[in-house]
Amino acid sequence: MLDEIIEESLEFIWTMREQNDDSVETFIKGIHSRCNFSQIAGDLSTEDVLKTLENDGYIEIKNNKIKFLKKGEEIGKKIIRRHRLTERLLKDILQMSIDEIEEPACRLEHTITEGLEDSICTLLGHPSVCPHGLEIPPGSCCKDVSKVLEPIIVSLSDMESGGEGNIMYLVTKSHPRLQRLSTLGLSPGSKIKVIQTFPTFVVQVDETQIALEKSIAKDIFVRKTNGHNRYRNRHRRGLF
Repeated sequence: MLDEIIEESLEFIWTMREQNDDSVETFIKGIHSRCNFSQIAGDLSTEDVLKTLENDGYIEIKNNKIKFLKKGEEIGKKIIRRHRLTERLLKDILQMSIDEIEEPACRLEHTITEGLEDSICTLLGHPSVCPHGLEIPPGSCCKDVSKVLEPIIVSLSDMESGGEGNIMYLVTKSHPRLQRLSTLGLSPGSKIKVIQTFPTFVVQVDETQIALEKSIAKDIFVRKTNGHNRYRNRHRRGLF
């Protein structure tokens, strides 16, 4: 149980750092809002948790600021990666709504092994963001050129002519691009078919054919409904 408390705490510190917040006060105020933290912590006070993290070499506290030490940062990265991959799995594969995925992801993240984590990541096509748009830290499988497990979800740019599927998510921080894609019908849930890939990338959504730049096709991730794809033996992650 203590391991789970440590993992949950380091995960929260990771999310604090993403918000450029490293204060002890934020940790004390926010940690008990984490999923089932109050339940697993029991009578253990927040101050005791911080003391354990510091004494065991996970963090350093100076001037009421929390700083990761190497061991703590590695575990925080591992848990946040597993949590966000699990969210993608629950939403994209099991088709759960975004409002339903947080609690089961919190429970499952502590039970996933490294091998299972890499298999899930490969299956999902090495996503770079979770359903909430937060970064999924890359793992070793994202850098490995050998692909044993073929992904179910791939970048549109990796599909061949005749390939069909459903758009699962878009990976771009460009709001004008998102609006433009939505206007064209290229939004999560839309059915899409690749008409041609050369010299121009052309897809069909409903009865409309759309020509896309390859750079835009890379931002669109599709759950395949047939086997037409050319997933290359190299790392590919969504663009920002």
